[in-house]
Amino acid sequence: MKLLLEQNISYKVLKELNEHFPESAQAGRIGLGQAGDREVWNFAKVHGYTLVTYEATFHEISLLLGAPPKVIWLKCEDTSPKNVACILIKNKNIIENFIRDKKYICLEIYE
Repeated sequence: MKLLLEQNISYKVLKELNEHFPESAQAGRIGLGQAGDREVWNFAKVHGYTLVTYEATFHEISLLLGAPPKVIWLKCEDTSPKNVACILIKNKNIIENFIRDKKYICLEIYE
């Protein structure tokens, strides 16, 4: 399960996620720091990532284009990287089921 954290989510989250979500990445760390949303979307699609975001934009794109990639929309802005990692790890089973289930394209996580 590969997660792609959008630019507004700190790369520091990756250290905490490594054990639970190996091969995950952060947009800025893989050269997408200045990329537009559609470019990040296309990268995630081509490389098999699930997008993790704070923003409605990726949800809106998913409504227009469908999946892949799937989108995890975190409803917990202004929180620490450690807390973001804890939220994702705590919801690991839900995230795994979401990624496998073809019916859904966006998972909203409230914390």
